[in-house]
Amino acid sequence: RVYKEGIERIPEAISIHRSMGFVFLDHGRYEEAIELFKKTIELDTNKDTRTAGLLLLALSHIDDINKPEYKEYHEIAMEQAKGASYAYAYLKNSEYYRAIGEYEKAIECCNLALEEKREKDTFFAYRHDAWQELAYVYFEMGDYAKSKECYEKAIDIFGHNQLFIDGVAKCEKKMSQES
Repeated sequence: RVYKEGIERIPEAISIHRSMGFVFLDHGRYEEAIELFKKTIELDTNKDTRTAGLLLLALSHIDDINKPEYKEYHEIAMEQAKGASYAYAYLKNSEYYRAIGEYEKAIECCNLALEEKREKDTFFAYRHDAWQELAYVYFEMGDYAKSKECYEKAIDIFGHNQLFIDGVAKCEKKMSQES
């Protein structure tokens, strides 16, 4: 509701579209996430939000992202990957590499983000978002124990976060199914 109100009030607000898309992506509402990420890319004339990887990640859940109609998003994500030099950029690159199944590169990006202890304009001393992304990567790789560890590290930093708690539960369920 808050994001929808924000978009109604400021329809050109790039960060609102991207953030709302990210929430939908996290909750498996891929079609809605895709539309919001496309709008973000349309509004982002400087291409500095690094949203192409997120768009491809959402698309990968419902379509083959290697189709020709998605080529421009790959090009945008690859171009932006070249200029990564800070935690947010590394995490956006990880999302792209995760979308295309290059998990080792995604892990490298997360580790680079983890080397940065603190981002500007935040009170968190460590990168809970990097641990969350790393948890996603390991989960998709099928390494549920490592994924669970990453979610737990994110919880240690961030505190109560239902997405992280749900992530731990999903990992535990997968591990118990493997036993």
